[in-house]
Amino acid sequence: MAQTKERAPLEAATSKSANVEHNQGQDTTKQARLQGPKYPNLLAISQGGGASICTMAGWINATEEVFYKIIWGKEPLYLDEAKALSRYLGRPLDYLLSPTLTTTDPKDPRQREEMQKAVEEMGKILEALGPNPGHAYLWAYQTLRQALVEPVTLARYLAALDWMKFAKSTVQAEKTKRR
Repeated sequence: MAQTKERAPLEAATSKSANVEHNQGQDTTKQARLQGPKYPNLLAISQGGGASICTMAGWINATEEVFYKIIWGKEPLYLDEAKALSRYLGRPLDYLLSPTLTTTDPKDPRQREEMQKAVEEMGKILEALGPNPGHAYLWAYQTLRQALVEPVTLARYLAALDWMKFAKSTVQAEKTKRR
């Protein structure tokens, strides 16, 4: 990707907490394998957290191959591309660009309370949907329940909450339809 004035490299615009590492003559392929992805939350989103690699690549006008390279730090991510991903995914830039995979913490009392409420609400929604609520809604419920027991990626948890909102709107539409 060619760099233009409008598309300054993201590293120039990120905060100090982004932990930007500069390659000092090391083999980048080996380094990437040892360190993991540069943007683990983007990878988590592509692995069941709300959007496919193909979709995200399309949003930034790149191929899937280039997007994989971006995730692994072999291609730069430009500020306008990062902002587009943030806008389309509805997630903050600092989360998307974090060098650390963000997960839920079932031991945190505040998070646990929020997760318990989500499980209860999704359970009620599933009851309202009837005997065949749909695979995605069951997946969301299972993910929310799993988050109470063990950490899950924030991408997966947020995708489950998105499905819960959609299920809730489906129940509301059914109630309106029956009247």
